Amino acid sequence: NAFTGDGVRDGEHNSIWWSSEQWELVNASTFWLSPTPDVAGTSFGEVTGRIVNCVVLKGTRKESQTIRPAHHKFCSTHMPSENITRQMLSAEVISSHFAAYEGKYSCSFIGGDFNTNPGSSVHDAMVDYGFGDVAASIMPDYNEVVSTSDWYKDAKTNQLLDYICVY
Repeated sequence: NAFTGDGVRDGEHNSIWWSSEQWELVNASTFWLSPTPDVAGTSFGEVTGRIVNCVVLKGTRKESQTIRPAHHKFCSTHMPSENITRQMLSAEVISSHFAAYEGKYSCSFIGGDFNTNPGSSVHDAMVDYGFGDVAASIMPDYNEVVSTSDWYKDAKTNQLLDYICVY
């Protein structure tokens, strides 16, 4: 069952891919969308045990650098669906995690399925917490754009559910 287990050997997974020719892994971590984010398998009362996987990557540019190497943090998540309370609590946990590392990295991102539409209370909360919706900042009316496949769109509202946000 994809929604049970310890989140390491079994359970919810959120992959993060990068080019090993351009980036070196510095650190990898996981936290749970729950009242106790550091306790594996915990949740806000749902069976899925939603997680956030994070990596810290260092650029591997070969040319000499006059400034410190760039360290970027990228996290991937799959937020709860169809429950605004769980989604808002998850947004708070994500925000707290990012706030704890504010200023430590050159740039910090989170991406994934937020199970919410642009302009929703959950989307607005993420923006209020300091997350900039990358697509919204560069593409007017982006929620009408078909992404790489139609499953990225919510069948009921025809809007995107997946995001990349910069903190």
